[in-house]
Amino acid sequence: MNFYHRTTLIGTQSLSNGSATLQVTTLPVGAHSIRAVYQGGTGLGSSTSNWVVQTVFAGSTFTTIASDFNPSGMGQVVTFTAAVGIYPPATGQPTGSVQFLVDGVSFGAPGSLAAESRRDPRRRSPLARTMSSRSTPGTRASPRAAPPALNQVVSSRRSLLPAT
Repeated sequence: MNFYHRTTLIGTQSLSNGSATLQVTTLPVGAHSIRAVYQGGTGLGSSTSNWVVQTVFAGSTFTTIASDFNPSGMGQVVTFTAAVGIYPPATGQPTGSVQFLVDGVSFGAPGSLAAESRRDPRRRSPLARTMSSRSTPGTRASPRAAPPALNQVVSSRRSLLPAT
């Protein structure tokens, strides 16, 4: 039995009790027309199945954000780290960029996700990009499409600054 993705052969499997099974993991996101063609056998003619439209959706992701100092002091450098991970059954590593927002407004240019990754036992694969900036009173930062917001408290009190 030959299996086709549109006009491209994607696999050949032997019949077993009148049927054949093909497992495919390489279809990209989108709609794909798949059909099977039986070549015929001793005393039997060939036949072609109907088309099956297989839809492949993008995997679901999550985004988290953390601050290295919260609360922070006025003028203190604060590093925000955004992590993007995947929920099973999706596979692979997130790629692309993260846009940081301060009070709902884009802050700086989008930053690319780092090449290194950290895995946790739940098969989530977060990647991190770190951004540093000077804090201003009353600001908070949150990544795009990742509610709830991380509230970054900035105080003008000197006692919050670390001793050097």
